[in-house]
Parts: sequence; structure tokens; C-alpha cells
Amino acid sequence: MHPILTTPLDAGLPDPRTKPYLRTSEVAELLHAAPKTVSNWATQGKLPYARTLGGHRRYPTSQILALARFLTSTLLPAQPTPARHGSAERTVP
Repeated sequence: MHPILTTPLDAGLPDPRTKPYLRTSEVAELLHAAPKTVSNWATQGKLPYARTLGGHRRYPTSQILALARFLTSTLLPAQPTPARHGSAERTVP
């Protein structure tokens, strides 16, 4: 687990076995994007989705979670590096 995170990355995420598809708002929350952005990504072919009989988009949970995990692992901040010898940090009074 990354030291900044206090809970596992999977805590509170939907289980693909019990919830095979996500709504646009749920995907937006997982990917930290606006619902309209998620819809645009789907239209552009960047996200997989299926349509309901009513025409609403539903996104496969397992694929969206895999994308969220990949993005999280690549976007987590790097471990802080120790200050170099001879470099002084300046503080503003």
C-alpha cells in the first residue's frame, strides 16, 4: 500500500461479481472525472460500454476497475527524495 493512502485501493469499490455494470455517474466518481467527460470518452471509443433498452450507457465494472487501478498506480506521487547535500531550503518569514 502506498504510504499516503490509509485504506487499500479496493476498499469500497463495487464487486464485478455482484454488480457487472456501472452507471455513468459511478464511473465518473471512480475516474475522478465529470459524467459528461465519461460519456464523451465512451462516444470516442476510449471506454467500453453497452446500452440499456432505454438507451442509457452501462460500463463493465471489471474493465473500469482495471482502468482505475492502472491510472492510480501510474499517477500516485513518487516517494519523496531526500534533499541533496548542500541545498538549503528557504523559508519565508
